[in-house]
Amino acid sequence: MLAPPDLTAEIERLQEELLIEKERNLRTLADFRNYRRRVEHDVLMLAEVSQQGMINPVQNIINDMRNLYVANNLVVINLI
Repeated sequence: MLAPPDLTAEIERLQEELLIEKERNLRTLADFRNYRRRVEHDVLMLAEVSQQGMINPVQNIINDMRNLYVANNLVVINLI
């Protein structure tokens, strides 16, 4: 059974509209995934930089103490 011409045109219009919405949703999902990846990457980089900011001063203190021990002919115990 064929639909009347006015319904056929309406069905075609709605099918086009649905296709446009599907494409828009796919683009939005892709944008969100890219945003999430960027944020995760930024968080990891920030954590790494923060960690280095805390580790480097501690390593400098350990190296200074090791140099002091060596300069005074004391035994150096490697803890790290």
